[in-house]
Amino acid sequence: MSEKTHYCSFCGESEHDLKALIKGPSALICDACVALCVDLLEDKGHWPPAACSSEVPGAKPEEVE
Repeated sequence: MSEKTHYCSFCGESEHDLKALIKGPSALICDACVALCVDLLEDKGHWPPAACSSEVPGAKPEEVE
């Protein structure tokens, strides 16, 4: 018995034509759609989110013994 082919819920591409397919509770999204979403968020000034700041709080390396 063969396994069911999965498709991106956003663009409809087959998992066989994609680099990656991410499974959520009720949807699948491919790497290309994720990249498109990031581009759209960047255009609107919402990327990167504050939680992804490059500045990590805590001690500087020279302060750690």
